[in-house]
Amino acid sequence: AAIASKWEAASAEAASLRTERDKLEDALDEIQRAFKERAPLLRHQHQENQRLLLLNDRLASENGKLCQEVERLREAAEDAVARLTREQSRASLLSCHSEELGQQIALLVFDCECLKAQATGQPVPTPPAGLEAEASALGSHKAKFFRTVQEVCDQNENLKRQVMMLQDHYGTEAQR
Repeated sequence: AAIASKWEAASAEAASLRTERDKLEDALDEIQRAFKERAPLLRHQHQENQRLLLLNDRLASENGKLCQEVERLREAAEDAVARLTREQSRASLLSCHSEELGQQIALLVFDCECLKAQATGQPVPTPPAGLEAEASALGSHKAKFFRTVQEVCDQNENLKRQVMMLQDHYGTEAQR
């Protein structure tokens, strides 16, 4: 009786384990079937993931290069703006210098006409427009006389260099 009851218990347990095993095998078969159905999709997703990782690496590298290029261009733009500012300043100086040379030539011509008029006994001509004050200084001998036009040009070049040196010095100081 005890053996029979053990036998029945063991048989019941074996049947229960077989049923459990059958359920596990059915579940495993279902998982394998689902995996086989989804395997192409999973492979495709894996390939797409690998492609996107490579694309990400390439884009990160290109982004780094572009950032370096942007920095280089920004520095070049700053340099160009600084050069442009210097050139505009020089152009302004040259324009002023040109105007001054024109006025000085007009004064020299006027002075020559005055000297010629005095030598021939003719009336003194009217000074050029805008240069009346300078012409009156010529008449009263307050202005410095130059023997040649080259002396005037040399002095103007010297003054221009001094003005540019002062501008560079004070312009550099102002940028600090």
